[in-house]
Amino acid sequence: MLGISERTLYRHLSELQEKENR
Repeated sequence: MLGISERTLYRHLSELQEKENR
């Protein structure tokens, strides 16, 4: 799929969610 691993993608999503929650 993408050059980014699923783990990295999941981590980025988590960080984005945290920023949005703030």
